[in-house]
Amino acid sequence: MHTAAGETSDWPEGKRYAIISGDTAWNAGVRAYDITDPYRPVETGALVPAAPQRMMDTRPGRPQVIQSCDVFVDAQGIIYSTDYNGGLSIIEYLG
Repeated sequence: MHTAAGETSDWPEGKRYAIISGDTAWNAGVRAYDITDPYRPVETGALVPAAPQRMMDTRPGRPQVIQSCDVFVDAQGIIYSTDYNGGLSIIEYLG
């Protein structure tokens, strides 16, 4: 599993969340997990972007698919996720 992740501290409602980008071949988008109990993580949200209309990767013959690769969570809980083909997504996770 690809583990480019941002972990929040006690947000929201006193729970702990891990935000993970990618997952196996980078085509699973961004996923949020409640890790209040680290032995039983629970997926609480996901964003799988649509296929990009315009490719950032201009090499010929590349498939028009998402490839989520990096994620950053700022102090306010805003999630910034990059995609090799689709560019930048800015996400607000509401829990």
